[in-house]
Amino acid sequence: MTILPLLVCVFLFACSITEANPTSEIGDKFLKDEIVPDVINEVPISQLSIKYNGIEITPGRTLTVKQTEIEPEISWSGDPTKKYTLLMLDPDVPGRQVHGYRSVLHWMAINVPGNSIIDGTIKRIYLKPKPAIGTGLHRYVFLVYEQLHKKDIEFDDDYHDLKNWTKFTLDKFIKRHGLALSEAPVGGNYFFAKYTNG
Repeated sequence: MTILPLLVCVFLFACSITEANPTSEIGDKFLKDEIVPDVINEVPISQLSIKYNGIEITPGRTLTVKQTEIEPEISWSGDPTKKYTLLMLDPDVPGRQVHGYRSVLHWMAINVPGNSIIDGTIKRIYLKPKPAIGTGLHRYVFLVYEQLHKKDIEFDDDYHDLKNWTKFTLDKFIKRHGLALSEAPVGGNYFFAKYTNG
């Protein structure tokens, strides 16, 4: 075999690996910033599209609190015949090194058909990031899970109640409501924010 065909084969093989592993980039980010294992155990299957007032969020981007005052636009490749649950969490309360409240629930929408959040049920209205002074950067993590059953999720837990949204346990929630075939969310993304005066 000559050198040129060999190089072509190597290139095609490398391309096939990249195509077969589309989550490698987001996976690297989630591992680098310890979203895995602090929040979830498996890397999300895909990256959620998130925009705050036109500002596109890439994993690990830093925003000001002011930029996150209004809930963002979120989309993913949702199957319109299936339903999903969207969660936004802060695992770093009061701070990343001392996290007595892992995790704080900032947003929850359940029974979302496809990716139409407006047609789902909001169980926790959007709570803008509020990192306390002196606690450094907080990670704000968005996750989407597929609901395995065609029937809507129903529960009486009030996630506007302080005790429920400040001590939200993701693992228990997933197991209780049967959200995924595996531990990997179908989509994920995150950003950093810290206290700013004004």
